[in-house]
Parts: sequence; structure tokens; C-alpha cells
Amino acid sequence: MKKELQFISIGLLIAMLIAFIPGSAQNMLIKKTIRNESATRDQQTGKVSTHHFYTNDSSPRANCDTLNLYQYKHNWSHIDYSVTATPAHSLGFVNGVNTYGDKIKANYFPNTGGNTYVLGAMISFAHGYSTNPAKTVTVNVWTVSAGNPGSVLASKTITMQQIMTDVNGNYFTVVHFDNPVLVSGAAFFVGVDFSTLDWATFHDSLNIESNLDTETSPSAVWEYQSDNTWYQYTTTGSWPLSISLAILPFMSNVPADAQFTQSTGSTCSGYPVVLNAATSVQNSVHWVLQGATPSTSNIVNPTVTYANAGTFPIKLYVWGGSCNNEDSLITSITIAASPVPGATATPPAICVGGSSTLNASNGIAYQWNGYPPSPTATQSVSPTSTTVYTVTVTGSNGCSASQSITLIVHTLPNANATANPSWICVGSSALLTASAGMTSYLWSPGGSTNAAFSASPSTTTIYSVTVVDGNGCSGTDTAKVIVDPCTGINEASSDQDFSIIPNPSNGIIHLLFVKQPGNNDCINIYNLEGQLVYKEAILQNSMMLDLSALPKGIYYFRLLTREQTSVRKIILQ
Repeated sequence: MKKELQFISIGLLIAMLIAFIPGSAQNMLIKKTIRNESATRDQQTGKVSTHHFYTNDSSPRANCDTLNLYQYKHNWSHIDYSVTATPAHSLGFVNGVNTYGDKIKANYFPNTGGNTYVLGAMISFAHGYSTNPAKTVTVNVWTVSAGNPGSVLASKTITMQQIMTDVNGNYFTVVHFDNPVLVSGAAFFVGVDFSTLDWATFHDSLNIESNLDTETSPSAVWEYQSDNTWYQYTTTGSWPLSISLAILPFMSNVPADAQFTQSTGSTCSGYPVVLNAATSVQNSVHWVLQGATPSTSNIVNPTVTYANAGTFPIKLYVWGGSCNNEDSLITSITIAASPVPGATATPPAICVGGSSTLNASNGIAYQWNGYPPSPTATQSVSPTSTTVYTVTVTGSNGCSASQSITLIVHTLPNANATANPSWICVGSSALLTASAGMTSYLWSPGGSTNAAFSASPSTTTIYSVTVVDGNGCSGTDTAKVIVDPCTGINEASSDQDFSIIPNPSNGIIHLLFVKQPGNNDCINIYNLEGQLVYKEAILQNSMMLDLSALPKGIYYFRLLTREQTSVRKIILQ
């Protein structure tokens, strides 16, 4: 359809001149001779971006650029063109949906900076509304074919809800393509396909802001009309406007690229999974690891584990490349449940010489450290000291898990039985004692259950005591009580060479020797265990010995001379 400028009145011409005054609002009538309608335009304020994008100057730049950003900020008027009608906007918008059924608006970019990739774009929508905010429009990148948009290189769908929110907040609508779009330095188109919107029935509203007529020459805008044909603005059948749309593509020669490897795509809970983003083009990374420990990471090659079974996403965000832009990659990992070993020791503590049964569960094969693999879950052990046992359990799905338990081994108590004195005369008594602090005692013979008791055996007797400590461990010891008739002790030896007076004694005894002692004659006194407890040289034939420091009991008195050796038994009481 042919669209051309309509002759306008002097008053309207004055209004058009006023339109060039910054900050003023103007209307411009544009005649479509076939459609017999006109268009008005409202001047807009600049949009606000909540994002920080690549810096730009007045010249296109390689490596990193936002095309037309400088012109939008410094050189362009911000215009909202609509089809003239009463009431206003009742026939729709020039750069969006309208009564003529226009489907797509696209902007041409010569890419004079020679950038290699399109990363996304900022788009300034002057209007956006739908009674169904879930409706979507599509932002496309096209090749150039015979001067028109050709094949689609990339698409990104956005909802009307997003556009409505951005319009109400006076924000750009920001689009990032899922992957950098390769244009290899060639010209391309970026535009919006809004053919899903319905002006005639639902009055869905959408209009892309532009600059003022003649601020771009030739016109950079193409439209895809209801006849499924592309038209450049200012050509026959299209709008007579030489403009650019407020579509500002992000360009880069070296875009960020999120790439990573994972050590496995499926594994068992508790097993390590190694991730590595070393092949990414990045300056920094951020992992989001649902269900993993850790759940996030900022290092290039984290190692994580999963506690539960299921399928979990692994997402990597990177920032890098010549624009430090963002890219992301998502994969998944499937986790099978590892068995829960449930290791126990029954009992959990034993005494030296005792045994415990180790047990595990939830598997088809079990291996305790120090023992071969077995389908049997139990193992009997008798360690001599506290020991850590580890069991590896393998489940029917092939997953394994290990658990360690500590079997405590208590030492046996020292019963330490003693008899005092260990030698008695018939009719006397000895005090039998065992280690204090035990929980129970049992003497035999006698049956006493005390730590100490007095015994008066008529013959030499060995007493045994069994003690039990607070850990339930038992120990046994014995003590011997020697019983002597204590008759004829004071008699001299057969040769009557010396006398011991008195015997028994309280420790002070007198020695009388018949013969004069010679050199090296001496006295040795031994206890019943054969230990030497006293020694003295014989210097004269009458001596007094003080043995009161020795414990009460029986001792052997040994006389050593150059002529003979004599042994007597003495009692200290």
C-alpha cells in the first residue's frame, strides 16, 4: 500500500516547527493515500536502563559496542508515532500493531564497526499492553538478503507482562539471546515480531519508540505487512518516515562463553563430582548447584557431592570476553541412592579378652576392614585395644557407602590381692585386701564380698579374689597365708653356734655367737619371696639387730661364715 506525506495547513506547519524545541510535545500528520489515514507523533523522554552496558562514543567500535546508543542519548529525538484517528490511538501505532495488520518491525544495522557477534539488545517500547499478559512477542536477528531481512539467525521470546512492566517503569526491555549470534562483521537486522497480538479484537497495544523523521537517512526501518511482504519505510506502500527504531544491539568480537565438563553424568549419592569451566571464555564464574554441597561456588573447578537421589541441574554463569558480558550453560546430573550402612557393634564396648559382633545393613555385599568381602553383614571381633572398624556396603544398584564405628576395649582391673601378715601362727589372723573402688568383690575360699576381710586359716591357704570395675570388666588375683605351728622356733641350730633372742620378736633381737667371728662373716635376712631385706657384717660375738622397720611376717635368717652356712626362721609380730 502506498503511504505518502499529506499537505498540511500553515497552523500545522507552525506546530511542526515547535516540535524541534527540546522537551516539547508535538503531533505530525502523515497521509496514507490508499488507507486515507494519517499519523501523529508524541515526543518521549529517554528510557532508563537498570543494566550497565558497554560504553560507547559517536563512532562504531570493534570488540565491544552498543549500536546507536550514543545517537539515542545525544542526537535523537524520542518519538512515539501513532496512526492519527479520533479518539487517539484508536487505529493503532506506526511502529507496532495497528489496524492495517502490520506483523513485524525491523531495523537495519550496517555493522560498520565490524563486530562479530550480536549478544542481545535494548528496546524502548513506547506502548505495551494486553489483557492477556502471558502473550508473547519475538525479538529476531535476520541476515540481509536482497536488501531485505532474510533468514532468522536467532530468536528470543518475551512476554507482554515484561514489556508492560518496563513501559510503566520507563525502562528499556533488555533481551539476551541464548547464544552469541554470529554475524561475522556483516550487516544484519534486529526487530520485533508481534504477529501474535490482536489489535482488531482485543486492542493489544505495542509500539517501538523511534527518532524523528529525517534524523536517519535513508530510513533504517523495514516492516512486514499483512500481505507477508517486507517494505522499507519511505518506499511505496510503506510509512513515509526516514527513521531508526530505538533498538540498540549489544555487539562483541569475543563474547563470554560458558563451557564446562563434569566428571560424570550419573553417579551415586556421596560420591565426588568434579566440575571444570577451564575452557570457558570468562573473567569470573558462578556455579548454581541445586541439591549439591556446596550449593554455589565461584571457583573454576569445584568438587561437589550430592546427598540425595534424583536428577539435579548444574548451571554455570560466566562473565567475560571483550564486553565482560554474561553467558550461561546448564546441564544435569542423575544421582542414584547409596546404601546407608547402619553399622553397629554389639556390645559397643568390651573388656580385654571379650568379643563383639559387628553388623551392617541395606546392601548385598559387605567388607569390614581387615576382612574379605562377604554377603554376610556380621563379623565377630576380639581386639585387645580400642579399634576403629570401617564397613563398605554395596547396594543392588552398584552404589557403595562406608561407615566407621569405634569398638571400645577396656583394660582388665588389677585385683591386687594382699595378705598382712602373710605368715601367721595357728590361731592368729591375717587381713586380706584387694584394690579399692571396684563395684564388686568375691573371695574364695570364704565367700566374702568385701574389699577386705580377716581370715584365720588353720593351714597354709591361697585366697583368690575376683573384682569387677565400673566398666563391667573383671580381674583376679591371689594371696597366700602361711600358717606355722610356731613351736620350737627359739631352739638353736644343731651345732648350737648362735642364738636368736627373742623369736618371735617385735623387731628387736639379740644375737649370741659361740665362736669369735672371723673376717667377712655376715648376716643376710630374706623375706618369703626370697628378697634380701637386711644385711650386716658380724664384728663381735654379741649383737643387737633393729628390724622394726620390716613388715610383720616370717623371714629367713642366714649366717655366713668361712666355716659354714646356717639358716634360721624368725618371726616379726
